[in-house]
Amino acid sequence: MPEQVSFIRVDNAGLDFEKDFQASVHRHFAEDSALLDADGLFSLSPLSSPGSSRSPSPEPVVQNPSYVTTLPSASTNPLPVNHPVSHEKYDTDKAHNRKRGHTNRKKKRTARKMLKPGQLPGAQARASFKMKYVDVALSIHTSLKTEDLPAAANGFVANEGASGKRVYKVEELIGKGAKVPFKLVKWNGRTATGILDSCGRIIAVLAGRPDDPSWESVHLEAVELLEKTRPLLRLSKKSTRHRRGNFAALSYGISHGGGQTKPSNLKQAGGNEEHMSGVIRHKSFERISGFGSSVLATWYPEVHKLYEKSFNKVLENDPRLVRNYQSSVFASAAINFGPRTQCFKHTDSANLPCGLCAITSLGSFDPTRGGHLVLWQCGLVIEFPPGSTVLIPSAVISHSNTAIGPDERRYSFTQYSAGSLFRWAEHGCQLDEDYYAGLSEEEIEEDKRQDAERWKKGLSMLPKVVASRHSPGSSGLPTSDDGPGLDIGQEIRSL
Repeated sequence: MPEQVSFIRVDNAGLDFEKDFQASVHRHFAEDSALLDADGLFSLSPLSSPGSSRSPSPEPVVQNPSYVTTLPSASTNPLPVNHPVSHEKYDTDKAHNRKRGHTNRKKKRTARKMLKPGQLPGAQARASFKMKYVDVALSIHTSLKTEDLPAAANGFVANEGASGKRVYKVEELIGKGAKVPFKLVKWNGRTATGILDSCGRIIAVLAGRPDDPSWESVHLEAVELLEKTRPLLRLSKKSTRHRRGNFAALSYGISHGGGQTKPSNLKQAGGNEEHMSGVIRHKSFERISGFGSSVLATWYPEVHKLYEKSFNKVLENDPRLVRNYQSSVFASAAINFGPRTQCFKHTDSANLPCGLCAITSLGSFDPTRGGHLVLWQCGLVIEFPPGSTVLIPSAVISHSNTAIGPDERRYSFTQYSAGSLFRWAEHGCQLDEDYYAGLSEEEIEEDKRQDAERWKKGLSMLPKVVASRHSPGSSGLPTSDDGPGLDIGQEIRSL
């Protein structure tokens, strides 16, 4: 039975943000004052998501407090979960954003002219922003032993994890009648929350959303675009019925692996290129993608550096490769067009085991009744409201969604990077046979040693929460010395 979830607040008096987060956030967000509001990106403000006119999912069983945990909110005037969005306000926001966006885009174009081919924008952040990044962050402590997860021997990809072929209702996973004893996490989609393993590593982040009044209009624009685009796509059976579920899904960006001799731009079949490019280049997805990459830079600076360094090397080697976004270090994006995106239990084993993917939930559904994010090895069922973003190590942790109502709509946008891209960059942007042909026997042995250590080295890049010896309630968080990591906070106090 999974360990009962405990919550801690992370204080950051001892964290040197100037040193550790000097390059943690993209210039894209430094230029956008709304997204970089020092008090807002990871605020504890309440969720405000679009109301659903569609029939809700079945009412879950009566919830037992022993297996339900509600993340606290600092708001003194919370709104209901499905607070309706005013279209009058939506139109006003669009006009305001259009004017502000013109100014910001002009600044970004000027900055990009200074970049070398294939170079990503520099990551910078205001000092006041860095000082408040995780001041109010919460953590969920689990008994997961991350080092035992199924990374492949070379550490670039993972071994195939446990999978399934069905969608579970939330009441099948929680409550007295549940066959599998999961813990329900009632997340409002805004409160920044790290998920910790047994050693205190932050293995996943419930990042939330920027505290920007216009963010809901960004979400609605993205949903509207997906609904308009889906009927225009030519979708094969493989694109609608696949190992991740029975819903329309297409990927866009740069990929490698699966028999490819070198990295290439993913090809779109049947005239889908124009439609997919229109979605990827839309301003709403540009903002969503930039936010996801910014979260990676903030919570996982060492992993972000690895992504940036490897991606730049791949891009510089082949000018024909086109990245999705200037403000994102992720090489590819999967757009799940739904209209009812409900993932089966699966892993994305072709991704980097120590890496993360950024998943943004979209649509119109009741997140308290369906669409939950299920992290199987962690024993968690997490409410995942539309418009919010999470980062998870999708290569090694099995994940899925719970069922939504028959008339509800759920989409998602996922950014990721194939593990083979990192191998290609590390091997000098050449095939493995050519790479090894140029090595001596001693160098080959050293390369094998590095392969064997890559998973452990990757784990050392994940940040850790370290409990103070004198902190109340700190006994539940052991300190691990098996890697340098990044110690976020020196005191842990029970909530």
